[in-house]
Amino acid sequence: MAKYTVIEQFHGAGRMNRVGDEIELTDEAAATLAGFIRPSDGSAKSISLANAQKVAAEIGTDALVTRIDALLTENKELKAEHEAVVADLTNQIDELTTQRVELLNDLDVLKAENEQLKAAAAKPAAKGK
Repeated sequence: MAKYTVIEQFHGAGRMNRVGDEIELTDEAAATLAGFIRPSDGSAKSISLANAQKVAAEIGTDALVTRIDALLTENKELKAEHEAVVADLTNQIDELTTQRVELLNDLDVLKAENEQLKAAAAKPAAKGK
């Protein structure tokens, strides 16, 4: 028996297993639930070929292939979504950088105007002495 973390919600053992739940499973049960769990120790080990063959024998090769295809499709969709989010964030960063440069330029102009006003205010005071 080993501990696994649920990465995709599923119903099993008379209860709903939610994402993040930690469950104990035999190697065979873990192989059957390969797309729904990962080892709790954080290791990146994958289900072995022997376990995949056991699963194929239990649920059928077609079901296993269908599950793998669904996971590959989901992976592509998530990758595309990730790329869109990265592109959006990059655009936002570019816009904020441009705004920052504009604000710094405005600040320089205001500082120069402030210095001119200080100088102009100092001249009458100097004349009055």
